[in-house]
Amino acid sequence: MSTIVRLGQKYRRDGNATALVAVYEKLFERFEGNLTEEQDVLLSKAAALMVSKYWVEQKYRFIALRAEMLRRLS
Repeated sequence: MSTIVRLGQKYRRDGNATALVAVYEKLFERFEGNLTEEQDVLLSKAAALMVSKYWVEQKYRFIALRAEMLRRLS
């Protein structure tokens, strides 16, 4: 299974990434429609997934920091 497929499945299961799934699926369609070389399509899809992965990681980091701040304040 390719990394692109595996990460896509992972984010579809993640409730915090549902908005991103819709966005990168639209990007995937554009990549497939606008790029002619398979390698360019795959690299573009991988880059979109990397951005999604970074966003999800930052969101989880923010949630953890907020929980820690609330714990310290109580």
